[in-house]
Amino acid sequence: MNKHPISPAAHGCLDYLFGLVNMAGPSALRLHPAASVPVMAFGLAQIVLNAVTDQPYAIRRNVSLATHRKVEKWSGPVALGATLLLGGWTCPRTRAFLAVQTLAALGLYHGTDWNATADAGYPSPHHIPDDMARFETPLSELP
Repeated sequence: MNKHPISPAAHGCLDYLFGLVNMAGPSALRLHPAASVPVMAFGLAQIVLNAVTDQPYAIRRNVSLATHRKVEKWSGPVALGATLLLGGWTCPRTRAFLAVQTLAALGLYHGTDWNATADAGYPSPHHIPDDMARFETPLSELP
């Protein structure tokens, strides 16, 4: 059994979702206004980082998965600390939101197979299975 069941492709999808929840969650849940700023900034940074990381759902693959991992290792605690320092600990809804997001981030971080290739778990668009190759007909042979 794989100790790290989340492939880089799945991690990419989940990172986009995680970033969107961090950007929309504070407003939707009416969290502490001052504490919402670092959470929303973290969400935006997460989406931008994910969009340029070497994974199948990236816009550009400029950042290696190893660098993505290093950034995630420190950005989460920094965002959590900033949120708490700005008053997030005073609001019960903000504390609950931060607890759930922290647990989700830890699960995603520690569940990801960081040693897999960037396209692991994602079928290549250029790969044609052997049993499908027989259906390819050159254009010159079409009626």
